[in-house]
Amino acid sequence: RPANLAAMSIYSDHKQITRSVSLNRLAMNLGFTIGPSVAGWLAVTYGYKWIFYVDSISCFFAALIFFSFLKRREIEKDPEKTEGLSGAILKADPWYGAFLISVLLSGIGFVSLFTSYPVFMEEKLMMTEGVIGLWLAVNGFIIFLTEMPIVYFLEKRENTYNPMVIGMALISFALLGSMGWLPTLLMVGVYFVFITFGEILAFPFQATFSLNRASNEKKGTYMGYYGLTWSIALMVGPPTSFWVAEELGFYYLWAILGAVTLLSSVSMFFLKKRLIKS
Repeated sequence: RPANLAAMSIYSDHKQITRSVSLNRLAMNLGFTIGPSVAGWLAVTYGYKWIFYVDSISCFFAALIFFSFLKRREIEKDPEKTEGLSGAILKADPWYGAFLISVLLSGIGFVSLFTSYPVFMEEKLMMTEGVIGLWLAVNGFIIFLTEMPIVYFLEKRENTYNPMVIGMALISFALLGSMGWLPTLLMVGVYFVFITFGEILAFPFQATFSLNRASNEKKGTYMGYYGLTWSIALMVGPPTSFWVAEELGFYYLWAILGAVTLLSSVSMFFLKKRLIKS
């Protein structure tokens, strides 16, 4: 993924990077939507081994498409700047480290969408797997219909920082709204609508910010740190969330995650002058 994101800055026009990142997210979301359905059909109809056969063939053709249509592009690099990159990035650019901490906090709150929140819907709200699946489909449907137009609108106005702050705040509101003070249907609706528009606003622009902050020599390293931050969120978020839910209950979990995500939005707001100037 770091190489994938870094390549976008090479193959995309500078003014269209956010749209490129958003289109890449759309492609991945479609893959996440289509993949499990096809895999389930293959497993039931032909057996599990065919999942691996089809997956291997699809990956092979993906590589073939890359080699066939994406011609190699060389970028100008300064050899002196290329040396010793990995160990010096956060030391030379500590404000980027602060940015990554905010990304981490918002990521820990967001991953509840795929982990703890469906369990909450089943165990506490007594919803069936089918209903939970429909609500998750709402997330993908909203992204499919609105993300590209929203990103295009904001990118045209060269407004790429404020959407991150607003998006992270929306994720926080989605979590805080699930603390039990709303009717069940409205509570779930607020969660899915707010968290979906939160990710639409926050995540494409987070990646764009990282790309634009790095020089040509350091784009891969910057995106590597960005990808590592999300990996940590995916590792820490689910087990911590389930432990809190088991010990304190789901409503306390949403309060804690909401507060953590709100902290990420507030910190990003106050970091703006430092991050834009530095």
